[in-house]
Amino acid sequence: NGTVAKQDINQQMLFLAGNYIGAKNYERGKQIYSEIEADSISTEIRKQIDQRLIFLADSYVADKKYDEAIEEFTKLEERITDAEMFNDIYKRQTYMGYLLTQDKEFSQAEDVFNNLKTKVTDQTAKDDLKEKILFLGDAYVQD
Repeated sequence: NGTVAKQDINQQMLFLAGNYIGAKNYERGKQIYSEIEADSISTEIRKQIDQRLIFLADSYVADKKYDEAIEEFTKLEERITDAEMFNDIYKRQTYMGYLLTQDKEFSQAEDVFNNLKTKVTDQTAKDDLKEKILFLGDAYVQD
């Protein structure tokens, strides 16, 4: 069956793109994701791409490429529809704001937190966000 074979190839390509991102060859990984997406109508493949783009944004954060991470998170917010995925990326962005605070990037951390304040609806995530904002205030005062 041609459809099954195509899905297998797409799965392999997703794996390959993930390896590129893991090796910090971000542009090649993103390019493969774009090619798979252009070639696939499968909602399952699209959902997997979304999950892998979250991993890409996290990889940028880990690499202290905060501008790139913010850009990826913004794109994700425009493309995803799943409420659970929204909560997930908001938690990840909250953590990124915390890392920005630790790196003394106070203005950028504040921007991230202000952007999240109106979006986060999950109570646990709201509490976490408030805690990170307090940490930002303390860190800013101490600097």
